[in-house]
Parts: sequence; structure tokens; C-alpha cells
Amino acid sequence: MSKRLTLSEADALQRRVTGKGLSGFPDSFKKMVKESVLVDGVGFVKRKEIKAMLIPKKLSKKVVATNGKCLLPKQSEHELQCECFAWFNSTYPQYAMRLFAIPNSGHRYIAVAAKMKKEGQLAGCWDCFLSITKHTEDGFYGGLFLEQKVGKNTLTENQAKFYNANKFDYQFQVAHNLDEFKYHIINYLANG
Repeated sequence: MSKRLTLSEADALQRRVTGKGLSGFPDSFKKMVKESVLVDGVGFVKRKEIKAMLIPKKLSKKVVATNGKCLLPKQSEHELQCECFAWFNSTYPQYAMRLFAIPNSGHRYIAVAAKMKKEGQLAGCWDCFLSITKHTEDGFYGGLFLEQKVGKNTLTENQAKFYNANKFDYQFQVAHNLDEFKYHIINYLANG
């Protein structure tokens, strides 16, 4: 759902998000607000750009200011992974049982974390695994490990160690958004 946004509505939204209104923003920002549409869960989007956007049904409720140009949601790695799995399962239903998440992070009680470690949970294991083997010009891959990262997040030291220990047997890719995830999946499935 979207609607035209008046300056007073934009001012109220900006005040709610930052504690300040639009008074400190340049006229160019105010003009952009007038030419924009408020998209539920997304924020300000220029009307001519909205047709090109794929806006997932459920996005983060958080609205963050970026360089005073527009308000956009900050997507979590959880939300990105959910979006990626939804796309994969609808695009490749025949492989729905071949892509799975490896729940290796999150906050847990110490007793639960100790139990999971005894069961073989490995620090640094990547987020997802596609269990489809590939024979390519580069060699044989036993599957594809995928890691979702948002914003400026990078691989942890343990994730880099996991990669180095397994890089000759599996393909590894990092996706920062749904488009990168799609590219890696399509490229992996097409080769070989």
C-alpha cells in the first residue's frame, strides 16, 4: 500500500524517526519528499522508481535515514535469508529439499549452546548449503555454501577458517541482497 506524502506527514514521520523535523534539511530533500510516495514498511520512494522496485510483503518496521536523501528499511540477515529461501522454493520447487539453513548463530542459554556444541555445531559454518554436486571446468564441487551478509558486514574469522578448510571441495558465495543470491544460485545450477 502506498500514498502521496504531504510535507506535514513527512515532517511528522521524520520527527518520529530522528526526533527532528524537516526544518534542518535542505530544500532539495523537501522537494524529493513532495515528489515521493510513502511505501508501507519501506519509506520514501520516488514515484518513477517504484515500478522498478520489488518490495517484499514483510519488511523491517525500522525506518532509518540515509544521507538525508530518503528513508529506507534496514534489512537484517534473518530477513534476507527468509527472502532468499522464499524465492528459491518458489523458483526451484524440485530442489526444495536440497537447500537448507544451518542455524549456527543467535543468542542461546549457555546450557543449550553447550549441548549444541557437543552435538557438533561448528562456529564459522556458513548460513546455507545447496546439496547439489557440480562437475565444471574448474573441477568437482560437492555443493554450494552460501552466506548472507547485510550492510557492511563481512565474514568472521571463524567463517574465513571454515572457507579455507573446505574451499577445494565446495563452492562458496556471499550474498548481500536477494539479487546476488539469485545470481549465485542460477550461475551454480547452470554450470556443469
